[in-house]
Amino acid sequence: MAAMQSIRRAPGKRRKGSTISTVLLTIAIWREAEHWLSECVELGIRSFGSDPEDAAEQAMDAVCSYLNTLEEIGERERVFAEKSIGVYTGAPAEVHLAHLSREMVARDGLQIRPFEAPLGSFA
Repeated sequence: MAAMQSIRRAPGKRRKGSTISTVLLTIAIWREAEHWLSECVELGIRSFGSDPEDAAEQAMDAVCSYLNTLEEIGERERVFAEKSIGVYTGAPAEVHLAHLSREMVARDGLQIRPFEAPLGSFA
């Protein structure tokens, strides 16, 4: 069974008076040879690191960059609709993480980390 951790929130500065919208995403981390690999399951964004924490941080940075780019080019709503990703302006009543494939579940040292990523609310 994969290890589960509490929801991780992306750091940043909130614009004064703004409402923060977020998405809840799933970061999967596993070991391959001497590296730890990571993937945002919903978006298919992958990264790697020297240990599980580093791999998770690298994936979260890549996800935030991707989300910023989607926002800049006006494609966020389309991509979220295609991938059934919900946007929250407050704490969600329930947290639903991505369904993992059998292949993913079988990976060595699999860890699952929920990640709360901000949307368009940071300067």
